[in-house]
Amino acid sequence: MKQHQLQDARVEAAVLPSRRPAPPCGKPYEIAPSGNGQLGHLKFAVRCPNDARTTFYQVRTSVLAKVVVAAAAIPAGQPIDVNDVTLEEENLAAVPDALTDPAAIAGRVSRRALKAGSVVQARFLQGETAVKRGQMVRIVARNQQIEITAAGTALQNGAKDEVIRVRNTSTGKIIAARVTGPGIVEPLTDR
Repeated sequence: MKQHQLQDARVEAAVLPSRRPAPPCGKPYEIAPSGNGQLGHLKFAVRCPNDARTTFYQVRTSVLAKVVVAAAAIPAGQPIDVNDVTLEEENLAAVPDALTDPAAIAGRVSRRALKAGSVVQARFLQGETAVKRGQMVRIVARNQQIEITAAGTALQNGAKDEVIRVRNTSTGKIIAARVTGPGIVEPLTDR
């Protein structure tokens, strides 16, 4: 699960009855997580220290916290502004990639249309396109205090910090480059 900075979150948990309840024990039970459960569905192994028999219990959880939701309909591809969203309490166990900070949407666009009241999830967002396919770009390579620039053509769309393919205009070579700003890329490695 993605790490969240949560404020005023509430956690609710319900232990579901086991088909085979743990036997009575004269000592405190040993309880350990079992498996890689998701936040909303956890599993625990329970056993008495002197008994080899293990009983498994399912625990259903809810983490109720303020998350970013669309205040009104947001069309796909439209830059999102903090005025387009609001905070509402939702269950993070149901939407683990929900954004909890409205500032996280700065410079982002939605990959799909969002209805009013929809939880804004990280997977729905992408950076605003800084380079478009077919656009002339400036390839800027830096090594300590030396900077070399060359002209290139973007072979893919790309948002800031995304890696795209670029054709160096003077050599014809295709390179992988990170988008650093509008119309500017930085080469990663030659191919």
